[in-house]
Amino acid sequence: MKRHIFFVFLLSAFSLAINAQKVADKRVVRDLELSTDEQELKAGQSYEIPITAQNLGSVQGFQLSIFIDPTLAEITGIGSGILHEDNFGFFPKNGLITSSWNIANPLPKEKLNEVLFTLKINSRKDLPLSKILALQSRPTAMEAYTLNDEQVGINMNFKSAVVKGDKALLFQNTPNPFHEETAISFYLPQAAKATLVVRNVEGKVLFRTQGDFAKGQQQFILKQSDIKASGVMNYTLETTNFTETKKMVVVAK
Repeated sequence: MKRHIFFVFLLSAFSLAINAQKVADKRVVRDLELSTDEQELKAGQSYEIPITAQNLGSVQGFQLSIFIDPTLAEITGIGSGILHEDNFGFFPKNGLITSSWNIANPLPKEKLNEVLFTLKINSRKDLPLSKILALQSRPTAMEAYTLNDEQVGINMNFKSAVVKGDKALLFQNTPNPFHEETAISFYLPQAAKATLVVRNVEGKVLFRTQGDFAKGQQQFILKQSDIKASGVMNYTLETTNFTETKKMVVVAK
């Protein structure tokens, strides 16, 4: 009888170890990371913006909506790459592009670093690209699926370039949406004290922090545990001579 109990105990321990490994494996599943270079847009100029994916080989498909504020820039077209014309819905008057893509077999390694697609726009204002381009879940839900059929999120990263000028700038947080932490970058034309304030859509202050920063490009790291909330948020950067607010999305864990 004792041997039987011991054998059952060993099987239970083995099952727990296997389940723990499965949980650990799920934790390392990464969101799909889309990226493009941050750049300063000039009013009246046309731009072609290549979009790439850092870990495209880990997914079998994705869908999303892209929003470009039509008051700030006009969408003039979409250039093909790994994705083609039939992967998109195009609604330029509303500043919307929807996209859906999937494959039956993983892409060959030589294609993984190719451009997914290229956005073609005319800028109406002088401003950073990250201020006008964002991913969203309407009208097409934003989600990707791994090779193991697990659903993951999608992030848009703007690779920072060296910013120079005499005006302060606040950039879109990256990644966005996020569920653990995100970087909120900004540029200061001179050394200054900067304050970051996060509010919900009702205007309630959820988090506030500040610091003394040197001239140049700086950033705050914001954690989901700092704000203890999820959904659409507004974050504001305040200095003596500058205040700007942007939206971000916090995904519940």
